[in-house]
Amino acid sequence: VRETVAGKRTVKDNSEDQLRKVEELGHYLIKSDRGKVISSNFQDGDTLEEKEETQRCKELLEEDLGKEMYKERWELLLHCEERQLENDIRHYDMADTKLKFDKVRKLFVLEVPGLEENRPSVMKGDKIFVFSHSDNREYEGFVHLIQEEKVLLGF
Repeated sequence: VRETVAGKRTVKDNSEDQLRKVEELGHYLIKSDRGKVISSNFQDGDTLEEKEETQRCKELLEEDLGKEMYKERWELLLHCEERQLENDIRHYDMADTKLKFDKVRKLFVLEVPGLEENRPSVMKGDKIFVFSHSDNREYEGFVHLIQEEKVLLGF
């Protein structure tokens, strides 16, 4: 387990956010056993708990949809989608990349190929994690500004 150093958040700017927020959504983590089952493409796991979760997931996907299992099936499908999104975003990982420091804005500049074409899609406030080999730590950066092929990060 590596240490993650928290970043410098952006100043909340709601000027473009016209949606009325009725209720704040929480974070719902995927249980360890379910995550392993999904990652293994529903193959039997190593532990009894993983094998039971595999069987339960297969039943949820194969049985006819009814009132008694509707919520559980949708939860499983959302977990599958979340895991796929986590895998897809890894496609944009960058290695051996140098950050430049913008002395005027006091932010770090990261060049991101394809950013202008929205590949990857990056928005103000998004987190970008940077791993430093020199001190073996992960730093959490927040996107403060986006410019063509560059993002400016606060750490």
